[in-house]
Amino acid sequence: PKTWVASYALAAPHGRFIGFMCLKQVKEGRHFFSEQPFPSSLDLEALWPELLARAEVGRRVVHQCMLGVKGPDKLPVKKPTSVTSSAIEMLEPFDDIKCDGKHQHSQTCTGKALKAKQVWPWTFVQKVVDGASRLRRRLARKIPATHIVARPAIQHAFPEIAAGPDDSIQGLPEHPA
Repeated sequence: PKTWVASYALAAPHGRFIGFMCLKQVKEGRHFFSEQPFPSSLDLEALWPELLARAEVGRRVVHQCMLGVKGPDKLPVKKPTSVTSSAIEMLEPFDDIKCDGKHQHSQTCTGKALKAKQVWPWTFVQKVVDGASRLRRRLARKIPATHIVARPAIQHAFPEIAAGPDDSIQGLPEHPA
C-alpha cells in the first residue's frame, strides 16, 4: 500500500496534466492518442471523465498477445491495453485485436519482465503509424471527422499494477467501441 500511494502521488499530477492537454486538443479541434494498461485508474483523474464522455473520443481495448508480445518463457503475454483517441483513424487499426483463445498465456511475465513489456512491439507501432497516416490524409483533404459514439465514463477505479497474466479482468467493464 505505501509503495502504491507513493507511486500514485508521482503519477497522478502527470495524469491530470495529460487529461488537461487532451481535452484542450479536442476543444480546439485537434487530436490526441493515449495508450494505457487496461483497466487504469487514469480514467478517474481530473478531466478524464469529461474527456471520455465526449462524442469525438473513442477507445479500443486490445490484447497484446495478438500483437506478438511474449514473456521470458516465449509464451504470449495477454497485457490488455486501451488506446484512446479523438480521431477514429487512430482507433480503426486497433479494431478487434482480442485474444483468440488459441494459445496459453505466459505466467512468468511479472516484475522486471513485465516492465520490459512497456515498450511497444513493432506491430503496435505500425498500427499507430497507420492511424496517423490515415488521419493526416483526412486532414489534408479537409474532410470532417465522423464522431465516435459517446458512452458513459467508467465508474470504477482499478489498480494499474494488476496486469497479471491471468484472465481475472475478463468481467470488468470496457468502453464500447
